[in-house]
Amino acid sequence: LKVARKLWLNGGVIIRLEDYCGKDRDSIPELFLNNLKTATDWVVKKINVEVLLEYTLDNPENNGLHTVMHFCNLLKVSAVENVRSRAGEGILKIMPYLPVEQRNDAAVELVRALEMEGNRFTEYIPNYLGQMILWLKPVELNELVDDLSEKMKQSNSQLKCLLLKTIGTCIAHYSNYGERFKESQEYLDSRLVKMLSILLSGLGD
Repeated sequence: LKVARKLWLNGGVIIRLEDYCGKDRDSIPELFLNNLKTATDWVVKKINVEVLLEYTLDNPENNGLHTVMHFCNLLKVSAVENVRSRAGEGILKIMPYLPVEQRNDAAVELVRALEMEGNRFTEYIPNYLGQMILWLKPVELNELVDDLSEKMKQSNSQLKCLLLKTIGTCIAHYSNYGERFKESQEYLDSRLVKMLSILLSGLGD
């Protein structure tokens, strides 16, 4: 359908393809289930993620949190990098459309995932989690930064590395935050200093 639109094919072709693609939307619940089955081929999972993302962006108020949590699960357990990266990118695209309290739920879910012992895919989470938390309100972001700071003092070396990567990613994208929530430069700088102090504590450990 996307190719047909780019090529400006005649309207009849577009309509037929739209009808065909619409059948996928009729089976959205099945796509959620199939994505978590090990028997489902990774290529199918990748396409399912794209279909779910498009559907959710059209209906964020109805499906947003459910889809984000589903993508979080794929990010935690999918054995194929392509599927994980698509799921992570999907989370970041949906986050702006979630109510603020649901954004917090999604971020906490991935923070917990960092602490999963023996999960070989946790190393891929910080790149997305560090950007996700920049969609939290200032109060919630401050609480999460404080929580990460405490975890740094109590965790094993593996978890500390993941926490440092998360904070580093957050700092790298932090310039976007002031535009989203219109904080004063003083508050923005104060939080940045705190995050940098977490990095320095890791360096000194």
